Amino acid sequence: MSVFNIGLETANRLYSIGWWGSLGGACLTAIAIFLLMWGTRVRDQDVETRMAQMNLSAAHALERAARLEKEAALLRLELASKTDALAKATTEARALATRDVFRPVSTGVRETVLTALRRLVAANTAPRIVRIHHYNTDTPGMNDLYAEIQELFAASGIHHEIGDVVGRKNIMVVGPSGSEPQPPITLHCAPGEERIARGVGEALSAVLKGEMAIKAIRKLPAGMVEVGILAQPQFRDDGTVSFR
Repeated sequence: MSVFNIGLETANRLYSIGWWGSLGGACLTAIAIFLLMWGTRVRDQDVETRMAQMNLSAAHALERAARLEKEAALLRLELASKTDALAKATTEARALATRDVFRPVSTGVRETVLTALRRLVAANTAPRIVRIHHYNTDTPGMNDLYAEIQELFAASGIHHEIGDVVGRKNIMVVGPSGSEPQPPITLHCAPGEERIARGVGEALSAVLKGEMAIKAIRKLPAGMVEVGILAQPQFRDDGTVSFR
């Protein structure tokens, strides 16, 4: 008797078992698919959350880097500004520290003065003699300055002589009214010879950088120009002099 030869009752029982087994398998498959989809969704959400967090962190990092770069640029500008200010202050301090130190005039300035003075001589508009008053002789560098001015007149062929020799404390530095200060440089001449004094002043202006006042004095002999420096000098690197 073959094992496959079964009765109807047995066949019905096997069919019932197979049917319920298929139904159970289908249910297990459906549950498995559901669990797979649920798990995949959760995993994808976790990946998306992590990616969003990473993107946010990257954005914050870029924002922080941009802010730091901006702050660094501001610091560089501030440093450059302070460096420039320090350099300017150093230059000013050096100038103040050395303003009372006499410096010979540069070759270019010297030639400018000599050319102007010699032009006066050639045009017969030079003074017969220049009297140089030695004021402020107790001020550092002034005697050297006077010696240099005298040498310029000598080199140009204009005769000169030394006038008054006075220290700073004995100089009258107010005008005729007693209230207005005198210009730093005065040029005196005989009446009608202001043009001669002006020519001398223009020649010396290449060295003496200050206001000049020309005044006619009756007692002065014709052909004489007096030069006086009343202010305190500030010597520059090229040998020119300003006044304070």
